[in-house]
Amino acid sequence: MQVQTVPETVMQTEITNSAKLTDSLNALAMKTVKIKELYVELRKYKEELAKVHNMSYVASKLFENEKFNHSKPANGRRYTDFIRNLSVNLSFYSQAGYEKLRTIFTLPSLTSIKNHLAKVGCASGILKNALAEIQHKISEGQLSEATLSLDGMAIKKGIHWDSKLKKYFGFDEFPSVPTAENDKKNGSVATEALVYYLVSLDGRWKTPVAYYFTNHVDSKRRAKLTTEILVECANFGVTVTSVVFDGLPTTNLPHIWVLI
Repeated sequence: MQVQTVPETVMQTEITNSAKLTDSLNALAMKTVKIKELYVELRKYKEELAKVHNMSYVASKLFENEKFNHSKPANGRRYTDFIRNLSVNLSFYSQAGYEKLRTIFTLPSLTSIKNHLAKVGCASGILKNALAEIQHKISEGQLSEATLSLDGMAIKKGIHWDSKLKKYFGFDEFPSVPTAENDKKNGSVATEALVYYLVSLDGRWKTPVAYYFTNHVDSKRRAKLTTEILVECANFGVTVTSVVFDGLPTTNLPHIWVLI
């Protein structure tokens, strides 16, 4: 019995076709795996997007900040006004607590916050930028009537250099013995801050409008400062209905009589 042999060319063609078919199947299998991976990734993004939509306003801003700044070096990060203002407020509550938050979120350093605040005119004296902000609130329909409160607050003794104003701060601004401004040895370091702040009668806003570093202010000086602040309040459209002396019970009466 004679066995028919398959021509070599036909066999080679079959082998080639089989190899091509195997390659096609492998390529389809790889595409299927990639499609499955993309599907899983899309579901993950969809879940994250749903979480973003359910976030509070602050959480969504923090999330956007992380996406933008997390992978960047410290000198290449850029923060929105919202993140900067949030960081300023948080650092005022507790610097140690703020540093702990910075291990979790990408936030400005304390040095960056200080440099940012250096641009704001907040040197001791009457804070006209704060009064301007109150004036803006009044123009938007908020109540213009307010009480002016005065309080003496103990502070930690210390001298600080303001690089913008080229001036030292922390000395008593009303010394009993006059001293030269640049006399650092004889200058008396302040132990308290005399703070004036306005509170709207409806309680919708409360803002410091002046402060002074001091050890002691006599009644005449305090009356003069209070009068100057009352005049500035009127200039910015604030109607002061009363003056409250908070935390100064033993020295208020002479102050009141001088004002009268």
